[in-house]
Amino acid sequence: MYRLRFPIICDERGALTPLMLVLLIGILVSSGIALDLMRHESERSDLQDALDRGVLAAASLTQTIDAETTIRDYLDNRSLSHVELHYSQDANDGRDSRRIAASATYNMDTIFFRLVGLKQLPVTARSAAAHVRQPVETSLALDISGTMRYDQRLINLQPAANSFIDAVMPEGSDPFTSVNLIPYAGQVNPGPVVFDLLGGVRKHNHSSCPEFTAADFDGPGLPSAKSYAQVPHFHHWEIDRAWMDWGWCPSDETAITYVSNEPDTLHEKINSIRLHDGTGTYNAMKWALALLDPSAQPLIASLASNGTVDRDFANRPAPWDDPSTLKFIVLMTDGQITEQNRPKNPNDPRLDDHEVLEYKIPHSQTVNRGLGLNYFYGLC
Repeated sequence: MYRLRFPIICDERGALTPLMLVLLIGILVSSGIALDLMRHESERSDLQDALDRGVLAAASLTQTIDAETTIRDYLDNRSLSHVELHYSQDANDGRDSRRIAASATYNMDTIFFRLVGLKQLPVTARSAAAHVRQPVETSLALDISGTMRYDQRLINLQPAANSFIDAVMPEGSDPFTSVNLIPYAGQVNPGPVVFDLLGGVRKHNHSSCPEFTAADFDGPGLPSAKSYAQVPHFHHWEIDRAWMDWGWCPSDETAITYVSNEPDTLHEKINSIRLHDGTGTYNAMKWALALLDPSAQPLIASLASNGTVDRDFANRPAPWDDPSTLKFIVLMTDGQITEQNRPKNPNDPRLDDHEVLEYKIPHSQTVNRGLGLNYFYGLC
């Protein structure tokens, strides 16, 4: 066998130690850099949160403090007073809109990045917010039927309705928000002026409810002016005079309040509610929907011309496809729709103070519960 003439020189002492030291330093630096990055993201997140909150507060239309002071206050509360802040506000802002944009930045001192020559990392956040008031049209229908006297239903309804008015009509909302307040019992009283505008044929002066026909429930719009009979002045079921006033049709004092932007007026109407006879919820829904339908605009314009409605709202309701307008219907009721009953002789002198059922006054049913429900669901 062939043998090397000279033995191979070999020395294994300490060969791995320098390499391990180099690798260990790299691992430590990399781990430290990761910690710096985690610190950076944590501080950036904190800055972003503070800036977002400050910009949202500054953009509020109810904010009375200038934008820079407001944003600075939120930053200071996070110990970020050293931040460099830049902000801008839309030059076209007014009482109905405010748009704020802001950016904030500062340099974070590094611990491990400086080992590779990077002593600071920039921490930056940007935010923007806008508060724009949109026109809001709402119909609020309130059940004032006789059964609302039971189980504190009326007592609970009134504060609920008042709270709703306060929620949708905060201070400064009056140029944009309007409410149609629609109390209803067996029928809805649109008031004597609108009764006449719709072509109502008056037979008495106790109230002003027109008798809608089946065709009037075929669509969402306000019925066109034509000859409407007047709902007679009568009371079908037993009256509780502690809670109720006489009549299937609510009195003219309990008529619709149209397109109002006055919370105090609406509160007064709600707080003075007296109950009446019957539950014609589909009639209330008809009026609630019709007063949001563009077909009601000529009527509202007419009411604005005589001072019943604020002239600034003369062009309401807006078209259904108007992207800037929000429309809502709110119904507060204790439930079941009743049939529509009518005395056969609307001129019977007993109707002024004798309940139809108790005194067995001849009467007939003009709309049963099932048909009333069909009308209601058709409108919904």
